[in-house]
Amino acid sequence: MRRSEALAELELGEDATPREIKAAYRDLVKVWHPDRFGDNSRLRQRAEERLQRINEAYRRLESGDFAPEPSFANEFVADAPPRVRVKTRAEKDRELRGWVYLAIFLAVGAFVGFAIVRHVRAEREAAEMVTPVQGPSGATPVLSARPTGDSNKVARREEPAVRVTHLSDAQMQQIATACGGIAPDSQLHVDCVRAQVAAMTGAVDMTGLTAEERLSVQHVCARATSYGQCAAAQIASLSAVTLRPDVSRLNSRDRSAVERACVSARDHDGPAAYDRCVVEFEKVLATQR
Repeated sequence: MRRSEALAELELGEDATPREIKAAYRDLVKVWHPDRFGDNSRLRQRAEERLQRINEAYRRLESGDFAPEPSFANEFVADAPPRVRVKTRAEKDRELRGWVYLAIFLAVGAFVGFAIVRHVRAEREAAEMVTPVQGPSGATPVLSARPTGDSNKVARREEPAVRVTHLSDAQMQQIATACGGIAPDSQLHVDCVRAQVAAMTGAVDMTGLTAEERLSVQHVCARATSYGQCAAAQIASLSAVTLRPDVSRLNSRDRSAVERACVSARDHDGPAAYDRCVVEFEKVLATQR
């Protein structure tokens, strides 16, 4: 029995004095003396057991014969479960918002980075598409127009690059102006450059053609083996057209209708077929007025 257990048996605290211990013992002996319970054997037995424990506690307190008290001051309990702090709802909401903001930031950063890379790549391909370089003499500006880009794109064809010398800065600026509205990494841009170069170097004279007729020649002859021969044949076919239309005389609505009706003839059949289509369509518009 330990001292703390003996004091508890006498219903005393740890700071009890010897006088208080003796008084408590006398009181408990009177309360739990078996003679107080008369002929009730059950209560007498319980009183005897309690009185025995009271006597034992008092004897040990008087003699000081106690078992050592356990010390937990420096004892490490290895099996004790860790104390887990439960997050509040507000803390959980703040943490969730933080993750959402991080995801949005990463998505926006990835999109901006992708846009910048595409812009830089387009500018590089545009610079490679039409680039002023040096001619054989090392001093004369020349125009180099060649397909660039991925091998799966239409612009990557096995064709000789357009390379013409003796172009002035004004001619190069004219080509840039004429083809500037077309995507620089497309085959259409290459075709436009080739057509402009051919016209400037005297291979094809398009001075008498309207803008739509000139565009038709470019589209039809863009993929011909000899652009000059194709363009000359298309221009020659215009001599068979008795009436050359002028769409500039039409209002914007009629001009749009003509373009929609005759765009296929312009891009695939040539300027002569395009002019005949426009003339016929103008007759139809005249009957509807």
